Amino acid sequence: MGQRLNIEIWNNGKCLANSYYHWSAYTTTALDLVDKIIKVANVPTRELIDVHTAIRLLEITGAGLIDEDREYMTTSDMVEHQYKPCNGRDDGLISVTSEFIDGTRLWAEGSVFIYLDEKRISFKVYSEYETYEWERDQREYGDYDNPDEIDARKLPKLKCNIEDIKFDDFETFKNEIKNLVNAGKYDVYDSIYNRVLAWIE
Repeated sequence: MGQRLNIEIWNNGKCLANSYYHWSAYTTTALDLVDKIIKVANVPTRELIDVHTAIRLLEITGAGLIDEDREYMTTSDMVEHQYKPCNGRDDGLISVTSEFIDGTRLWAEGSVFIYLDEKRISFKVYSEYETYEWERDQREYGDYDNPDEIDARKLPKLKCNIEDIKFDDFETFKNEIKNLVNAGKYDVYDSIYNRVLAWIE
């Protein structure tokens, strides 16, 4: 079984489209996919934001519109648009109808929500623990000289609200997480929600 990722594109309180990836719910992999979208989505435009916009943004990641929803789009007023072929769940399955969006949400092990109108994202590609759970597990399974000194608040601290990242701050956020992973620091303390987040790699 893969690490299953769901990326959703929202605008004005509505999910316009999502994409499901079978092997991409690893923290740094998800960051790289979202980075591709944000670099385009954050460019000012006068174009109307619609389902077609969301599909095009998700196509940047290599995903393609599923056949069932391709048929739906050809019966809509967007029939003139040509969409990239869907090469399977590893590259990404784009859905635009509620039936398939809801279905892929159920499969996801990690999710990212991109809000175009608010120019922000909510990044949920990690394992989450209550501080007491993390401390308990470290005492039981960790390798510490003095287990009594285990304190989740002494972990590296997350510098932002991971559920409310502005587009303009995403590059800094991405680099922060990648630097932690590269340094072998997979657990961080989230002081905003008083919890421990563990990156999935």
